[in-house]
Amino acid sequence: MAPFEDVKHSVQTNAALIDDAWCEFLLEHQVRVGVSIDGPEDMNTHRLTLAGRPGFRVIMRGMERLRRHGIPFSAIAVVSNPDPDRASRFYGFFADLGVTTLGVNVEEEEGVNLGAKDADPVQAAEFWTALADAWRRTRWYGCARCSGSSTSPGLSWAVTPRTRCRPSLLGTRCPPSPTTAA
Repeated sequence: MAPFEDVKHSVQTNAALIDDAWCEFLLEHQVRVGVSIDGPEDMNTHRLTLAGRPGFRVIMRGMERLRRHGIPFSAIAVVSNPDPDRASRFYGFFADLGVTTLGVNVEEEEGVNLGAKDADPVQAAEFWTALADAWRRTRWYGCARCSGSSTSPGLSWAVTPRTRCRPSLLGTRCPPSPTTAA
């Protein structure tokens, strides 16, 4: 996109307005896409439409359009309840979506987000440990990212993969590496 010919463009979206025309634009201009979704439907209750209704199905519809057009996408998730017992299902949801990268934020009170966010630090640490365990269980052979070690901010991984890379609509996919965002 002129005048930024050598710039890589990215967009973060809730995917609610993603339609075929947007997909064509994203492909034509090689725009990278990130989708904001907080996990499976029961974990995604804080994301609402402008009408105040749950946004999960609208977000999923937008991601399906991205997939149908062959557009890879990453995800950012806000974890409101860092229950370690939910970490594996949370991670599996994103692995099944085929996201390229998973950014994870445990919700906290800061800036304009003034709601009561009393995440227990011990529970949050246990959630991160359970999330890392889920990631270790689903790493695949077959690519440099899966077969080597990977480092994310605050999390370090160096384990032996137990399963294999798998094909998807977008080619061979590796599981998303969980990352943290500041």
